[in-house]
Amino acid sequence: MEALSNKLSDYFDVESVDGRPLLKPQRRHVDLRILDEGLVQTAICRSRIGRIDASIPRLEYRGYDVAELADHADFLEVAFLLLTGHSEPTAILDFKRQVDSYMERLCDLPVTLSSMVRKSTATDFLALSILTALSQREAELKDDSRPLNVAAFLLAVIGISVAVYARGGSEALDTHDQLQLTRTNFIDRLLHAALSRQPELFAVSLMNKFLILHAEHGLNCSTAVVRAVASTGADPFAAVVAGICAFKGPLHGGASEEVGKMYDGIFRESLDVARFIDDCLARRCRLMGFGHRIYKKPDPRAAYMKRLLIDERENFSLILPYVGICEAFDQEVRTRDYFTDRGLCPNPDLFNGILLRRIGFPSEMNTMLLCFSRSIGWLAHYFDSLDSKAPILRPQELYGVART
Repeated sequence: MEALSNKLSDYFDVESVDGRPLLKPQRRHVDLRILDEGLVQTAICRSRIGRIDASIPRLEYRGYDVAELADHADFLEVAFLLLTGHSEPTAILDFKRQVDSYMERLCDLPVTLSSMVRKSTATDFLALSILTALSQREAELKDDSRPLNVAAFLLAVIGISVAVYARGGSEALDTHDQLQLTRTNFIDRLLHAALSRQPELFAVSLMNKFLILHAEHGLNCSTAVVRAVASTGADPFAAVVAGICAFKGPLHGGASEEVGKMYDGIFRESLDVARFIDDCLARRCRLMGFGHRIYKKPDPRAAYMKRLLIDERENFSLILPYVGICEAFDQEVRTRDYFTDRGLCPNPDLFNGILLRRIGFPSEMNTMLLCFSRSIGWLAHYFDSLDSKAPILRPQELYGVART
């Protein structure tokens, strides 16, 4: 207890970051414990990959606003940007060719994966697919330290996995043939294989925007897990699979799948959204699709997708009942004190399933497709962690101390 009389400056150097105090221990081993459950106030790394400004709110990738990237960029261009920190046309073209090359070289993977489809959920299937593909090329890739090569392989594997799962595995050979079609657009090739038809331009554009919007979001739970795995020296594929396992939880990326199923139930049973919300509040159930740890104003990704539904209304006519459900939720929550008093704004999960359903994917694939997008952010953090030479992550615990 004697140490409590010491000044804060006896333990920490105090800096200022974005107008907020930053406490940095003067020595690695300080006889001091800080209880921060959930690491809500604790920074475990320095990074220049993604930046969230909740006050505006704004989300940036390497300094570029995510909305501008979704409007004007290609997903593989954004992947290159996140991984390298720069944008160079010739190098980007080489990266795209790498992805295409792996799509062609992994010609046997659809058949290998087809038997696993019915035995697992979509997100579990994705994790298993990565490990299966890696086991076939372990000598070639396990010790590869080139971020773009690792990313090209991973994106090819995930693309093939999405196509196989979407087709149910029963048409694996046909999936393979369509993945091999000569196309300049990675997403066009992927959707053709997944949906068994030539995708319309709007669906390709929508998928591209979806993947860009979710590629990176700072040090959320799954990204922290990826950096923790990286700190052990494990390979990047193990880190990404760990990220998938963390992401699938219903309080994280799994919430998107829960919202999709909620929409399915409301549509199937012709439920009234206002009464559905009343029932959730009366039963003290969590209403998925609202609220965020950081944003107390509308999430910029959700705001972007909401504008998309308005601006491209005619292109969503095929699933207009689902759009109506989404808009009813948005309207109800914006006018209820229970939500406005708590800063519970719509989050991306309210809109993700609408975009994915319009493209042609069922609700049970929502989280899998979010992992597809976020895999690039995870890889960027994995290699950033290696570059930082940070020590293995080892938080402390307070054993036997009663909660107050």
